[in-house]
Amino acid sequence: MVSSHIVSSHEALHGNRTTNFIRIRYQDIWKLLLANPLGTPADLVNTIFDLELSTAKSPKPKPGDKSTKYYIRTYAIEVSQFRSILERMVEDGYGSYDQVSVWLKNTDEMEPTSTITVRYCGKSTNRPWDRHYNDVMSSAESSFIVRFLRMVSKRCPDVLAEATVQIVTRISTTFKRLAQDIDITEQVLIVLFGDGILNIETGGDSSMKITGDDHTAFTNLGNVNLVKLLRDELRPCPPLMRQAVEQYAGAVRKYVDANESTTNSNKFQFTDETERIITQQGTPKVLPGTSAAVMVTLGSDIGELYENKASPFFAGASKASRAVSDCYNYFALWEQDASKTMGQDVDHNLVKSLALDELMPFANLFGWFKKDPKDYPAARILLYQYLTAVKPMVVLAFGELVSDNTSFLPCILLTDF
Repeated sequence: MVSSHIVSSHEALHGNRTTNFIRIRYQDIWKLLLANPLGTPADLVNTIFDLELSTAKSPKPKPGDKSTKYYIRTYAIEVSQFRSILERMVEDGYGSYDQVSVWLKNTDEMEPTSTITVRYCGKSTNRPWDRHYNDVMSSAESSFIVRFLRMVSKRCPDVLAEATVQIVTRISTTFKRLAQDIDITEQVLIVLFGDGILNIETGGDSSMKITGDDHTAFTNLGNVNLVKLLRDELRPCPPLMRQAVEQYAGAVRKYVDANESTTNSNKFQFTDETERIITQQGTPKVLPGTSAAVMVTLGSDIGELYENKASPFFAGASKASRAVSDCYNYFALWEQDASKTMGQDVDHNLVKSLALDELMPFANLFGWFKKDPKDYPAARILLYQYLTAVKPMVVLAFGELVSDNTSFLPCILLTDF
């Protein structure tokens, strides 16, 4: 029964009510949220997001403050109440929403008195609490969320009384962004809560419509073997680009030699072999006729990369590189024809071989062994030198530190590519 899954998942994380939250692993909470959002209570979600409560007493934005605030509204409701509201909404003409049928099916075998959690995510330049209040008090009939909240207020007002509105502080912005970027951030937040989300209507100031061409392109991905495509279509790195990558590695070496106190660790020293590896892993094969790399992956720093001896990132010299490589190796197996790969084992050396063939170029924000705030400006300049040399169409950055320090990338794409 679904209800037993919810209870067991909750108990697996909590043990009993006196369990200390410090003992809960964040990754277990993420797994529960992604697998069973209806069964993930607010107290668990509060441990994996930086949230700030928005209430009727919260200060309103100052005049001229147009910062975007992303928020999560949380409603804990009994299964019987939830189903009763949905069934009435179906009678009122809201049964055309596919998600309503999904909810009714998924809650069919749950204990009627068990509690589930549903959420509504959104964005606002005003106080998020006011958006919640306005929806509750609205007389409009067309919106699903407004109709749902009206039914809740009539049938189980205690649910609204205990509802919370929380701002996701880490993604709320104080600077101006493109409207499409603001909408994409909201959509990503919505997706995280899966079937537990009340955002079931299309919309948004800059909402993206799925066209027939989009569907065709997505379907065609199932007929494309990306590994074969990389090997068959890409061309050897041009001599001038190869020389530019070597110059980048040399520039990193020169900086390290001049700043040994902040760049070298007690365990490792920057050597000729280190410089050679930076050149080797950073050299890409290119698209024909463009002299541009398809994708470059960016890490933060070499750190404890070398467990045994110096080697490129995708050679699997660290736990992080092996984890990333395993993901790609599984993807490569899945994209092949299932009828031909049934029962086959994963090729755990695939990514390593792609890297050695210059098909998986990699570079670090800090091309040395440790991170020091004093080196941030130079690290950005050196990385710019590398990316300008290889002109990647896609840049995949590992981690918040790398993403924050590569915010200049749109400028590169506009000016150089």
